[in-house]
Amino acid sequence: MTTGTVLEVNDATFAEAVIARSHELPVVVDFWAEWCGPCRVLGPVIEHVAADFEGEVALTKLNTDLSPQTAAQFRISSIPAVIAFRDGVPVSQFIGAQPEPQVRRFFEGLAPSEADRLAEEAAVAFDAGDAERARACYQAALDLDRMHVAATAGLANVLLASAELDAAERVASNLPREAAVRAVLARIQFARVAADENRADLEAQIVADASDAAAHYHLGALLATDRLWEQALEHLLEAVSLDRSLDDDGPRRLTLAVFDLLGDEHALTQTYRGRLSSLLF
Repeated sequence: MTTGTVLEVNDATFAEAVIARSHELPVVVDFWAEWCGPCRVLGPVIEHVAADFEGEVALTKLNTDLSPQTAAQFRISSIPAVIAFRDGVPVSQFIGAQPEPQVRRFFEGLAPSEADRLAEEAAVAFDAGDAERARACYQAALDLDRMHVAATAGLANVLLASAELDAAERVASNLPREAAVRAVLARIQFARVAADENRADLEAQIVADASDAAAHYHLGALLATDRLWEQALEHLLEAVSLDRSLDDDGPRRLTLAVFDLLGDEHALTQTYRGRLSSLLF
């Protein structure tokens, strides 16, 4: 049930309404019960504040008496309890009936910053094919917050798309190796090795000489730039088996870059990591 800007959730709907949705925007859950006096005090306050953040932060309410499973999962022992979720995990919380200024600060800490908004605007522009607008918005976001991960990764991707590999690498290297940044650095590696290569020519070279480690290496990089991960890994591992010294162990490094981009839990990472280990050891 939805009341104004507030969505009532329960054990059955929590995963979709809160966990899944929190990958799109922060979701606040107000854990409450009918008999709870402080809950009745906090309820109107948090709903009033949430209305000012509509579209940026979502507010949901969960009756702990009617949804004991979720309440137990998050160890709710005192109510009202308010937990904010982002990307599927709790990121902030408070307990008890708080005054409006404190509740508002809580929501302000979750709402997108101006740098966030500029990075989102840049992403929309880039998807629409307006690389110059994307570049300007990402740079403006970084002018506001030089450690902004999405803007850093986004600007590096814009530069990568225009083949400005050195500039893309300089931008991406400014931050710790968070997942988004590691992904850009991996794509830069693929682009460097695949530069000026032609897939048909490389495939013809391999048909003529299956032991051509360099052809396998460059074809693997080229396939990786097209996100053809399994084919790319096959050629990269073949290059590893043929010549470990090639490009200063380049085939192995590119293989690890693919793993880094796909993530440890990806089926291809798990399969090919084992195959790589058997080649190396």
